[in-house]
Amino acid sequence: MKRIFASILFVFIAFAVNAQTIVDEHPAVALGGDILAGNYSGITRIEDNLYAVVDDKAPQDGFYVWQIDIDSLTGKIQQVQNLGFRHDGQPNRDAEGCAFLPERQTIVISGEADNGLVEYTLEGKVFSQMMSTLLPGAAANAGLEALTYDSLHQRLWTMEEGSGKQQVRVIGLNTDLQVEDLGFYLMDMPSTSKKGGQHVHGVSALCALSDEAGTLLVLEREAYIPKNKIGAWCKVKLYAVPAASLLVPSCDKDDARLIWKTTTRMNLFQQKFANYEGMCLGPKLADGRQTLLLLSDSQNRYAGFLKDYLKVLILN
Repeated sequence: MKRIFASILFVFIAFAVNAQTIVDEHPAVALGGDILAGNYSGITRIEDNLYAVVDDKAPQDGFYVWQIDIDSLTGKIQQVQNLGFRHDGQPNRDAEGCAFLPERQTIVISGEADNGLVEYTLEGKVFSQMMSTLLPGAAANAGLEALTYDSLHQRLWTMEEGSGKQQVRVIGLNTDLQVEDLGFYLMDMPSTSKKGGQHVHGVSALCALSDEAGTLLVLEREAYIPKNKIGAWCKVKLYAVPAASLLVPSCDKDDARLIWKTTTRMNLFQQKFANYEGMCLGPKLADGRQTLLLLSDSQNRYAGFLKDYLKVLILN
């Protein structure tokens, strides 16, 4: 018992020391040029300035490769280019998250339609797959969403979106896509109970910091869209959570630390509604600070009002 307590204490001390906080942010950049209107729902860094991006409405299951150039001094986005879409002919599975496994040089994509994982080579060929349902009983359009890889502990983490639920399931897998850990994450209560229109509330993205504490950044997203669209808003909160706290029976939020939040809106005076669904680490800056990228889903730049945004946060 003493040994277990000491291990847990070590994890939380490490979390307190290592978990990073937001110290700066840049305004979101609206994407254009050869970045076509899309339903971008996941992003992961491959290497240097290359990233894999998934679109949950793409014709096939697969990933885009984007080149994202970021200023090494300021963290500002300099340019974003689309280098093409890679796939193996499989139909889209409502791709929601993606993660790069450097040891295998593969991209894993989570699908909400089948609640499974498919692993692709960097050329877009199927490498392996886990098509059995990971989240039995998950509600339609509220299943397997976020996906990230902790390279230090060699653990894939995924979480159900859980729209309409407060307690959502967490799954840890090894690099062979075998389940190793099961746990729960407790979301905040929704901020509204408005009727009519569309209301979504759930976890939309995960990002592993790959530190000693196994810290996961959890992005909680709540959006409300009235029937006439005017007055829509999207609130996002970013929590830093030690992975060990997700695997204990209590399932509380005592060890989750809020490090950033924002609200974007669409009304007569501003049209900056951003539904952030993708998140990954970017490069470290010259001063050693870590960048974090957030990517929004514009629903194909709905009605010409919404935009695909890419935003950079900076961690110390």
